[in-house]
Amino acid sequence: MSDLDYMKSFEKNWFSNELLGKQFIEVDNFNPNQITPELLDQARIGGCKIYVSDDLFPSEDIKNDCKRLYKEYKNKFKFSSQYKFFALKNDFHRNV
Repeated sequence: MSDLDYMKSFEKNWFSNELLGKQFIEVDNFNPNQITPELLDQARIGGCKIYVSDDLFPSEDIKNDCKRLYKEYKNKFKFSSQYKFFALKNDFHRNV
């Protein structure tokens, strides 16, 4: 599977833990016992970091999910200042 096909599949399966987990098992050779919702969210966060850096998202739904992931994991994982700004900028304007 090419990198482009892998990313298309990753984006298509974004909102399904079951399908994303299958992709990790079949393509990335993960042990099925290692697949957890948090691991899948970490993979999504990795994708989000690329989208934020490029300022290019495959869909508005994924863009919004990247913001949700930041809010859910901001105290657990390290995020760049660029990602933090992206995730919080609309909240900042609403609170002013």
